[in-house]
Amino acid sequence: MECSPREKMNMLIELVRLHPSVRACIQRLISEAVPESVQISEGGKPIKPALQKVLAPFFATFLENSIEMAYMCGFVVFTRSKHEGVPIPLLLPLGSFSWGVEMVTERTKKRKRECPNLYRYSVHPHHPEVNLDDIYVFEYLPPAIRNQQCLPSPLDKLCTLRFVMDVTEDKIQKVLEWNCQKHIVTSEQVNIPKDTTTEGISLLDDFRRYLVTGDHLGLNKRFLTMNGLRAHMSQNPSNLSNWKIKEEFKNDEMEKVHILPPNTDVHELAGLKLETSVTELHELMQRQVSELFQMPLLTDMGSKDISAFVQQKEIKQMKYMSNFIKRLLQYTYAAIFDVPLGTIEVQCDQPSAMHINSVDDVKKLHESNTLLPSDKLKIRKHLMKNL
Repeated sequence: MECSPREKMNMLIELVRLHPSVRACIQRLISEAVPESVQISEGGKPIKPALQKVLAPFFATFLENSIEMAYMCGFVVFTRSKHEGVPIPLLLPLGSFSWGVEMVTERTKKRKRECPNLYRYSVHPHHPEVNLDDIYVFEYLPPAIRNQQCLPSPLDKLCTLRFVMDVTEDKIQKVLEWNCQKHIVTSEQVNIPKDTTTEGISLLDDFRRYLVTGDHLGLNKRFLTMNGLRAHMSQNPSNLSNWKIKEEFKNDEMEKVHILPPNTDVHELAGLKLETSVTELHELMQRQVSELFQMPLLTDMGSKDISAFVQQKEIKQMKYMSNFIKRLLQYTYAAIFDVPLGTIEVQCDQPSAMHINSVDDVKKLHESNTLLPSDKLKIRKHLMKNL
C-alpha cells in the first residue's frame, strides 16, 4: 500500500477513533488497565495531598489518551505545561505531529531524558508554538527499521487491510451501478461485392460514408446522379422508410431515434459479478483486531476450558498495559518536575485475575477458606459496584 503521509494519518486516526472493533478494544483497555487511583512517592515520601488532588484529573485523562496514542504511533509524546502554577503533562493531539525512525549518532541532537539508543522515533510537531526541544517521547514499542517508513505504526497491518476493504467496497458500488442499467451492444456485417458494376460501386461508397460519418439514413448522391432525381423510387422499401422516419424526427428535440440497418445484431450485456466478499473481509478485520489487542472473540469461548484460557490471555494483556502505564507515570512525573527518575515510585492497582460471574463463584471461594476479611470486603464492593 502506497499513500501520502496525510492519507496515512487520516487512516490511522480513523482506525483508533471511528472503527468500531478497534475503538471497543481501546475503551476496554482504558477501563481495565487505567487505575482509579495512583499513589506517587518522591524520594521515599508520598507527595502532598494538595498536589495529588491537582494532578489526579490531569493524569487520568493523560493515561486514557496515552493508550490510544501508544497503539497508533508506538510511543507517547507530550510537552510540559502549567495549571494554577503546577506543572502538568500535555499530550500532543493526534494529527498535530508527524514521525519516522532516524539513526542516532554522535552528531544527533539529544532530546530531554533520552536513553542511549541506536535508532529513535523522530517526531516533528506541526503546532507553531511547540518546539522540538520542548517535547518528551516515551516508547511503547521500540522502533523497527523497515523499507516503508511513512508514519510507522503498530496498526500498519490493519491499515493495509482497511485499504483493501475500501477498494473492494468502491468496486462493489461501481458493480451495483453498472448492474442497475441496461447495456446494449450492436454488431453489423457488410459484404462488399467483388464486381465493378454500378451497384457494387454505389454500395462501396455507402460503406465508406458509413465508416466516416456513421450515418445509415442518408441517400447516396452518386446513386441520384447516375439514376436521376426519381431514383429513390427504385430503392429498397426499407431505405425509403428510414429516410421518411428521419425527416419526421429531424426537428424533434425531445426524442432521439436510432435506426439500425437490417443486418445489425443487438446483444444485451450480462451483469457483472465480484467474487470478493465484503463479509469475509470484515470477519478477517475483526479477527486481526482481536489478535492485536489480545481480546478473543465471543465465538472463541465455546467451552469452559477455552473460556478460562482466553480470560487468562486477556488478563496478561491487561497486566502488560498496567505495567506500561506505571512506567509512563514514573517517567512523566520526573519529566514535568525535572527530578531524577530513580527517586519516583508509582503504586497503582493491578488488574485482577479473578473473574466472578455468578453467586456460585463467590460460594466456591468462601468454601475454599482462602479469603481474608479484606478480600471479602473487596468482593462485596465489586459486586455492589456492578449492581
